[in-house]
Amino acid sequence: MILPVFSPSGSLDSLSELIDSIVSKHRPEGLVVFGGTENDFNDSAMDRFLKELSLPIGGGLFPAILYDNKVHSSGWIIHAVYGDFSAVFTDNISGNKDFHYETKPVGTSMVIVDGHAQKISSFLQAVYADSSISTNFFGGGAGSLASSDRRCIVSNQGLKSDAAVVLHFGSESGIGVAHGWKPASKIFRVTAAEGNIVHELDYRPALEVYTELVKTEFSATVDPADLIGTASMFPLGIRRIGGSLIVRDPIAVTETGGLICVGEFDNDSFVYLLTSDIQTLLNASLEATQLAVNDLPAKAGFKVVFDCISRFLLMQKDFDSELTLLAQDGVPVAGVLSIGEIASNNQGCLEFYNKTTAVAAFSGD
Repeated sequence: MILPVFSPSGSLDSLSELIDSIVSKHRPEGLVVFGGTENDFNDSAMDRFLKELSLPIGGGLFPAILYDNKVHSSGWIIHAVYGDFSAVFTDNISGNKDFHYETKPVGTSMVIVDGHAQKISSFLQAVYADSSISTNFFGGGAGSLASSDRRCIVSNQGLKSDAAVVLHFGSESGIGVAHGWKPASKIFRVTAAEGNIVHELDYRPALEVYTELVKTEFSATVDPADLIGTASMFPLGIRRIGGSLIVRDPIAVTETGGLICVGEFDNDSFVYLLTSDIQTLLNASLEATQLAVNDLPAKAGFKVVFDCISRFLLMQKDFDSELTLLAQDGVPVAGVLSIGEIASNNQGCLEFYNKTTAVAAFSGD
C-alpha cells in the first residue's frame, strides 16, 4: 500500500475525483476506502458508483476517520494497493450460519465488518479457520453510533449493512493490540446469552447485576437509557484461556433486562467488570504502536490504526495525547475510530475487541 490520500469533503463527487486521481497517477491493483458516517451522499448513487468500479475495492464508513493527528467526522481516506490484492465480500453476517472464506496465501488481511452485526466473532472464527496460520489480521467495525441500520460496508457489491469485507494484501505487516483495562470485580458466569446480548449473569438479569456492580465498586450509577454516555468507564471483560481479557462495551438494554453489547458472548463464558484510568489507556495505545513497529520485519513506512470510538468519547480532550503517542515514532498514521477492533494475537486466534487500539505497520514499499 502507499501512503494515504485524504479529502476533507465527504461527498460522492470528492470520492470519485480522488479515486480518478489515484488511478491515473499510481495505477494500483486495488483500493482501500475509509469514510465518515457523516459524509453527505445518496446511498443509491453510491451503490451505482461502487458497482461500476473496475478495480477491487473495500472499506467502510466509520464514526470518524484519523488523519494528520486529527479526528475528522467526515471525509475520505484512500490507500492504493500494489501487488497481490483481493476483496472478499460476505453479507448477512447476523443470519449466516455457514460462513466460508476463500483461503489466501501468507500476507496480511484487513477485516472490516458492520460493528452492529450479531455474529461477528463466529464470522471471524470462520475467516481464521480458512486462512493460512501465518496470515496477519487487523481491522474493525464500521457503522454509526446513531443508527444500527446505517449501510457502512464499502465493496464492489455496493454499500451494504450487516456485512463484511476481507481485504488481502501480499505484503508483510506488524500487528499490535492493547487496551489497558483490568478486572475490578469478582468473576461472573454468563448463564444466558444470544449473540451480542447478555440476558443473565449468574442466573440473574444482566442489567440488574451490572448496575449493582457499578454502584458497589465505584459508587456510581448508569442510566439504562444512555449506556453509551454513562457506562463508558465500566465495560465487561471476557476471560480467555491464559488469562487475557476481551473487552465488551454495553451500549443498550433489552425490555427484559439484558445487556446489548458490541460483540458476542458465549453461554458459560466468564466475565468481570473492568476499570482503568486515562494514563493507563494512553500507555496501552503507545504499547500497541510499538508492538506493531517491532513486529514488522522491515522498517516501518506507515501505520493503519483502528481505535475504538468509545476510547475517544471517554478521553475527550485527552484523546489528542493518544493521537500524539500513536505517531510518536515519526511514522505516519492514518485510520479510523471504529465500533470494535479486530486483530490476530499470539495465542492462535482472531479476536473482536472493544475499547482497544489495534495497529498495523507496513513498510510502504
